[in-house]
Amino acid sequence: MKKYIIIADTQSDFTWTLGNLLTENGYDVTTCNDGLSVLNFSAKRTPDLVVINNQIPNGDGIEIIAQLKTKFPALPFVMLSNSTDSAVVMEATKLGAAAFLVKPFP
Repeated sequence: MKKYIIIADTQSDFTWTLGNLLTENGYDVTTCNDGLSVLNFSAKRTPDLVVINNQIPNGDGIEIIAQLKTKFPALPFVMLSNSTDSAVVMEATKLGAAAFLVKPFP
């Protein structure tokens, strides 16, 4: 079975581009633009990775990852942010972020 990745960001061009790149490389990908959708999709199928922006509607990325970690403690995730707020970086690190990427990308 293909690895399953959920990408959550409010910039549809970003989710579309990353989703297509990952799909072309053999992954099953679901894209969405809010935290509630991440929770709903993960309830239907356990993700192998979540890429999530911290500033999304219906729960910020940290809140959503914290909820997912109660069900899937080993779930890897990549946190995206438009800010370098040290509190957000530290919280993502505490939750076990595989990476913290600041947008926009160069």
